[in-house]
Amino acid sequence: MLIYARYSTDEQNPRSIQDQVAYAKEILAMLGLTDIDIDIIVIYDEGISGEVVSRPGIDEVRAGIAERQFDIIFAEDSSRLFRHETACFELVERAVDEGIRVICWYDFVDTAEEDWDARLHDAQRQHAQSTRYTSRRIKRAHNALWEMGAAIGLPKPGYRRRPSVSATVRDPAHGPFFDEIDPEWESTAHEAFERIASGQSTRSVAQWLTSTGLPKTSNS
Repeated sequence: MLIYARYSTDEQNPRSIQDQVAYAKEILAMLGLTDIDIDIIVIYDEGISGEVVSRPGIDEVRAGIAERQFDIIFAEDSSRLFRHETACFELVERAVDEGIRVICWYDFVDTAEEDWDARLHDAQRQHAQSTRYTSRRIKRAHNALWEMGAAIGLPKPGYRRRPSVSATVRDPAHGPFFDEIDPEWESTAHEAFERIASGQSTRSVAQWLTSTGLPKTSNS
């Protein structure tokens, strides 16, 4: 069985590949399929638009179809395969001709169903507009970050953001990022909690924090 994943040039998020694969395995487990039961192959393309018809990963998928290396191809949705309707249909039809089942989960496309081609056509048209599907991906990515305790949104006042991979001479630091209290403001934070616990109003404590020079978020 093959899981295919891709993130595009506009996403620029390497974790997207890991998230897609992890989510695919969750869905497969719901269907009663796990690594113990079946051999799972993962093929992916990183930082390449789905409008590009020839990509290293998708070309490997084509070769695998020709050699019938897998029985099922699973993708989060059909736009991960292609954002190009003709190319997408060519790949899926070739797989069907070889007796390979294709599942694009979010699109409700399953070539085991009689109306898969109509659903694929509708999905590809929707992906051309992309808005609804992008929001689902963002939600999945945020859920993955939340589960690992990673930072989402702007840092809280008094906290600093730590990258999971430090910067080098050649490359900038990158995430996932994690927030931790800034030692410079640790005593201020403790006093703020003590003031609240002693019965002071949140408004007065907020005014006191402002007087200490505690940085505000950029959207405050």
